Amino acid sequence: MRWTEEKLAEHLAKQGKDGFSDLVKSKGDNPREDVEHLAVAGYLNLLGICWQHSANEGKRSPREGAKLKALGLQPGFPDILILDAPPLYPCVKGVAIEMKRQRGGKVSDDQRKWLANLEQRGWLCMVAEGANEAIEWLRSMGWRIEKGGNGGNIRED
Repeated sequence: MRWTEEKLAEHLAKQGKDGFSDLVKSKGDNPREDVEHLAVAGYLNLLGICWQHSANEGKRSPREGAKLKALGLQPGFPDILILDAPPLYPCVKGVAIEMKRQRGGKVSDDQRKWLANLEQRGWLCMVAEGANEAIEWLRSMGWRIEKGGNGGNIRED
């Protein structure tokens, strides 16, 4: 069987190894934001967390851009929205993560406004400089992969 990078990371995580960090490390010393994002997405999927990515990035024609804007696409919207409350913070409305590269990522004014807006509404928000920082933050809120068990189990330390 040929393994995708995400499947290999999931397999290693089920064995108690941090395959998501290994995935990012394999892409160089400052991976692109999409590689970092892919590692966080794999971690969230493995845990069975209810989350979504808003695809704000990318080039579009003026016509397609206008259509998406009319449909509600807004500049600066966070990369990752987690709709589940963290295990250690059950009163939180949700979690928002703005992903950046480990080095050199810049937060726009629109992104800052969105994160502040969500925080005012009871969300926990962060700008993550790389997947390792985002995953460590998720773990600190109680979202952890149980070593040796099935990948979807959550445990609290």
